[in-house]
Amino acid sequence: MSRNSWIFVALGVLFWFADALFIRFTGVELFHCGSLWLIGLFLATPFAGWVLIKTCLAVTGIPEQEALSPITILCSTGLLLNGIAVSQYRWLYGDTLEHVLLGAGWLLWGVGVLLILASYFATHSRNRSELSTNETRSTP
Repeated sequence: MSRNSWIFVALGVLFWFADALFIRFTGVELFHCGSLWLIGLFLATPFAGWVLIKTCLAVTGIPEQEALSPITILCSTGLLLNGIAVSQYRWLYGDTLEHVLLGAGWLLWGVGVLLILASYFATHSRNRSELSTNETRSTP
């Protein structure tokens, strides 16, 4: 694996751990069925994901066209750690099953959102660069 791959594995561990602590310490006040705050958290996730991806790409110097692979590594790392936490260390997320499941569900939602955003960045940036290349060629 390349150096950037290891950086994104480390970022995956870091972001998963930060999210696990967030789930744990916000508690059942946020992670319970019917919580309007939880709905807001789900709605805010795409915006936070956009910032996270842009920041990670800027820090590592990876262009947006190549966003999908490193973000997939980041998400896969977090997803694997989420699975281990839910199956073996539920206490890490919370005290009640509802709290644990809703927290894990939010993490899964975040993984999906990040992958969709990374795919969009990669495709959109590639199309934009092809468009500018075609415009440059057609200009006399």
